[in-house]
Amino acid sequence: MWDYYQHYFGKYPNVQYCKMEQLPVSLIHVLKLNNEEFDEQDILNNIYVHGANDRTKNTPVTLEASMTSDQCKRLMESEKKLKEFDYNAF
Repeated sequence: MWDYYQHYFGKYPNVQYCKMEQLPVSLIHVLKLNNEEFDEQDILNNIYVHGANDRTKNTPVTLEASMTSDQCKRLMESEKKLKEFDYNAF
């Protein structure tokens, strides 16, 4: 995963990464760090995965809720490599 990011972003200084499983919160953090104007509540109210629905309730689900425990585990394992490069979760 790290090599993939480096291929696209390695040439840019001060790249800020967000965690996919907490994308809305990470995005808000990065926007605040960069003094950007945005609607925080609007971001938090629209955290659903496009096309992912709870079939029993026919309602959208969040990204975190749409991931299986195995997917979460693999994602956490891959983040260990990023921590070696001083990446910290928000």
